[in-house]
Amino acid sequence: MHIIDIDFFSDMSPYARFWSTQMGHRPHLLECVQCPECKKDLRRTYLDYEKYVLSEGILPDVIYGGFSVNEKFRNAWVKSGLKGIADFLPLSLYQRRNKRYVKVKQPYYQVVVNVPHLKVDLRKSGLINDDMIVARNGDKVVLPEGTRSWIYWECPVCGYVERTFSPYNHKSFWVQWRFPENLKYDGTTDDDIFTFTNAFNGIKCGMSGNRYYFVSDQFIEFIKENQLTNMYAFTPEEFRTIYVNNPTKRYTPIYTDPTIAGMDH
Repeated sequence: MHIIDIDFFSDMSPYARFWSTQMGHRPHLLECVQCPECKKDLRRTYLDYEKYVLSEGILPDVIYGGFSVNEKFRNAWVKSGLKGIADFLPLSLYQRRNKRYVKVKQPYYQVVVNVPHLKVDLRKSGLINDDMIVARNGDKVVLPEGTRSWIYWECPVCGYVERTFSPYNHKSFWVQWRFPENLKYDGTTDDDIFTFTNAFNGIKCGMSGNRYYFVSDQFIEFIKENQLTNMYAFTPEEFRTIYVNNPTKRYTPIYTDPTIAGMDH
C-alpha cells in the first residue's frame, strides 16, 4: 500500500504545477456524493473550470493541486484493467507563460475516484484508545457528575467522526487523524486506488476534499511500466514519520524521465 497526497508538490521539480483557477457560471461537471445519514461529503464536487492554470514548466502526465492527468495516462489506464477510477472529466487547461495564459492543446482530465465504501477501524488502528468514549450520532451520553471527557461521535452509516468536550458542549471539532502504526480497515476492496469514508480523506471537514488516496502495488507498477511522470506515492512509513513532520524533504517520483534534468533527488 502507498499513499498519494493530491495537494503535494515539489518546488524542485521542472514540471508545471497548479497556479490558479478562473471560474465561470457553468454547472458542475459532477455533484458531490453525500452520506445519507450525516450529510458529509464522501466524494467532492467536480467543478467545470473556465480556466485551470498551470505555472511555467514542462507539462507532466500527472498534475497536483487536485488530481488531473493527460491523455497518455487515461489511455494507459483504460488498457490496464486496473480498478478504482470512475471517470475522467475534461479540463480546460491553460499555462502561464510570460504573464499570459496560453491554452494547452493536449487534453487533460480530472480524475474521479470511486465513491469510498471502506472504513478505517479506529480502535484496531490505534486512532482511538480503549478508554475513549465513542458514541453514535444521536445517542445520549451520561458522564459521572463532575467529570468531563472528549466524546467521539461516529456516524452509524459512513463512520465519519467528530468530537466534543463533554456532552454539554455542542461545538463539534473535526478530527485530524495521524497515520497509525498499523492501519486496519473494515471490509475488502479490489480497487487499485481508493479512499476511506472516515479518515485521512479531507482538508477541512474530514473528508470534503478526498485529499489522500491509497494505491496498490499494481498501481505503482502501472506508473513505472507506462513511464508516467510526476506521480509521487509514499509508503506508510514515509507518510507517518517523514512527510507529516518534514514536508520540505525532497522526494523522487515513481518514474523519473532520464531526459529531464533537475529532478528531485
